[in-house]
Amino acid sequence: MKALTYINLKNELKNHDYGFYGKYTIEHLFKVYTTTEITNYGDFFNISKTDFREFVEENIGDFAGITRDSNGKISNEDFRVVKQLAQQISAYLGVINSKHMDYYRRGQEDYVRLVEHYLGNYKPNTLEVGSGKIPYSSILLARILGGITSMDKFVVSDETLRSIDINPEDSYFKAGTDVSEYDFVTGNKPCSAIEPIVSSCVVAKKPYIIKLCPCDAPNQKLENWPRILKKYDKHIKFSKHYEIACNLDGNFEDFDKDYEIDFVAK
Repeated sequence: MKALTYINLKNELKNHDYGFYGKYTIEHLFKVYTTTEITNYGDFFNISKTDFREFVEENIGDFAGITRDSNGKISNEDFRVVKQLAQQISAYLGVINSKHMDYYRRGQEDYVRLVEHYLGNYKPNTLEVGSGKIPYSSILLARILGGITSMDKFVVSDETLRSIDINPEDSYFKAGTDVSEYDFVTGNKPCSAIEPIVSSCVVAKKPYIIKLCPCDAPNQKLENWPRILKKYDKHIKFSKHYEIACNLDGNFEDFDKDYEIDFVAK
């Protein structure tokens, strides 16, 4: 951990109410950590995953918003949960370079390849929705497109994301979200944002491509998305197994056969 990072974290604990019952969360403290620890693309791959967890364990006594007994001692259970939270938050960075997250990474990278295939040399003003606490797909897309707006609740700081050409929108996409300023909207399994993306893009007449997930589909089945999304966009197209939805022109039949991207109007 950089000396400046350590000083910043100590000052945060001294000057703010961090803990279960405090105003500030451990995730917020992690954002402070990333501000000075991750300042370029390479830092995501080289950063130590244990630094933040170890800092929290060593300085847990400075967390103000944690229940203590009459002697000021933190309970063993609270201490365990705080350690667990710090480890979990640190593990988010494993999305980038942990072998245990290879499956997740491959899914993100395949999705980026799909978007890149459609865009070709075109570099639109792009919004990615539901990009994750550590927006790995946005990190990759930003390098391809020379910049991107990413929307989700992040555990990395805005300064960190801006340093790698990501404009952070630290919020969830909802019905009525205005997409008129963007040229293209996309999302990789953005859950509850799927319907709002389609409806907002239809209103603003914007192209979109979404990798669907079953989470918010009727009966949690991908094949039930068409009857929902066609209410908003009668021209929407779906891939064979309803994994992809879009309003794009173009032929995807020769794209990666693993995707089976030959769009059908159903």
